[in-house]
Parts: sequence; C-alpha cells; structure tokens
Amino acid sequence: MAAVTQYFLKWDAFLFSCIIQRTRKSRLNRLFWWVSKSADGQAYPVVLALIALLQFQKWKVLVAASLLSFVIELPIYKVIKKLVRRERPFIKIKGTDYLIIPPDVFSFPSGHTAAAFLVATLVGQYYPHVLPLAYLWALSVGFSRVYLGVHYPTDVVAGALLGCLSASLGLQLGASMLR
Repeated sequence: MAAVTQYFLKWDAFLFSCIIQRTRKSRLNRLFWWVSKSADGQAYPVVLALIALLQFQKWKVLVAASLLSFVIELPIYKVIKKLVRRERPFIKIKGTDYLIIPPDVFSFPSGHTAAAFLVATLVGQYYPHVLPLAYLWALSVGFSRVYLGVHYPTDVVAGALLGCLSASLGLQLGASMLR
C-alpha cells in the first residue's frame, strides 16, 4: 500500500510541476490571483442573499441549505487537513515558489476549491442555466490554486468533491427540514 501511495504522490507532484512549468506566464499571474481571491469567502453571503431575494418563494430552503452545506463542509475540511497534514507543494518541491500567501501550512484538501464548488452547486440548484458558468468559475478557482503554487491537483479534486457533496447534502437536509 505504501508503494502505491508513493507512486500516486509522485504523479501528483509531476502534474503539479507540469502545470507550473507550462502555464505560468507573468501576464496571467494577476488574473489567477484575482480568481483565487474571488473564493476567499467574503462575497458568498452576498451572492447567496441575492439569490434568496430573487427566489423569494424558496428563500428559507436556500438559507437553510447554504448554512447546512457550510456547517457540513467546514468541519470535514478541517478534520481532513489535520489528519492528512500534507505539506504544500512549494515546501516539498525544490525550486517551486508561490504567488499567493496560503492560509495555513497544509494543502489537502483545497478549501478555496471546496467552497467554490459548494457555492456553484447551490447557485446551480436555483439557476440551472447558470450552472455551467458557476462550475467554470469553480474550476478556475481550483486551477488557480495549483497555478499559484499552493495546491497539488489532487488537493483541488478532493476540494471539489467535498464542496459538491456538502452542497448536495445541505440541499437535501434543508428541503427536508422545511417540509
């Protein structure tokens, strides 16, 4: 099992290095910095409140689903981070730098990506025609975290799964609580 894990981690580091070496262009640094910052969380309450106002007949479900989704996602994210304790790529891979200051020392899973996919899933529930755009933004957030040197690709994949699953569960619980 340890050999499989090591093989997997090497591939993840290889993919990270390929992304960094092949995509980083100084003219894109600012763009991906802003994309990443868009998932810091300050705008989420505003976006969700706006949806609640526009979907007035469903606002209670949306508020309950949003709160439950984050209540589910955040503790799981923190527990996984403390259990896995995966060092960030710029710490592990020599010659790699980071273009944004990470919020903590550990990289797995990506919290920015988890939150972005959570919000994209919630938005898509109420505005299905916006879902592709919402997921494109969430994917861009995930890519930006790798591009900026603070996450491995699998950190982003795990974050995306965590965000989607948390939102789905939050939506189900919110709807069932308010029936």
